[in-house]
Amino acid sequence: MTNTDTMIIRRRGIDRTNFPHKQTFIKMVEANLQLARELYPDHHIPNVPIVFYSAGNCSGRAKGRSHYGQMVYNLEFNVAAINLHWDVMTGNTIPHEVAHIISFIVHKNDADRGNGHGRGWKRIAKQLGCNGDTCHSMSIPPARQRSKHKYISNNNSYCELGPTQHKRLQTLQGYRVTIRTTGEEIYRHNYAGVV
Repeated sequence: MTNTDTMIIRRRGIDRTNFPHKQTFIKMVEANLQLARELYPDHHIPNVPIVFYSAGNCSGRAKGRSHYGQMVYNLEFNVAAINLHWDVMTGNTIPHEVAHIISFIVHKNDADRGNGHGRGWKRIAKQLGCNGDTCHSMSIPPARQRSKHKYISNNNSYCELGPTQHKRLQTLQGYRVTIRTTGEEIYRHNYAGVV
């Protein structure tokens, strides 16, 4: 890619759905970046791709990496958090994540550069409209639930297995699992269903 300002760093887990208010959210991020350009006219603040994802409980991320000697930045936002907590995401998370990128650019030669939530970041975050908190308290449901499978031993001991162990137990001949608390062994025929 010749235009490093538009390189997308994230390779997996990108959510390309057209969720409600997506374009409004993008415009709000772009407006916050423009505010940063106005506050820091002496620094080149590049165009930053806005990427959406659906995994994890992190509401947003600011990423940067060197690409052929130039720094490339991305802003990433959790779609579930946007849909469930619009006011917090637009009022606090956007400036929080933009502040990370601006802080990295402004403090690139300072000792404060490596401190993600240091004094320099906090000052920039507050200028952009963030409350300066380092963490959020939003509840974000996991994007996918891992299935659990219930097994009951011959002596009525109960255990749950994740999908990998369950599949091995059901498909591999002679495979067994030992219950840590009782030392009993579980076999294929001990399967009791999905939890």
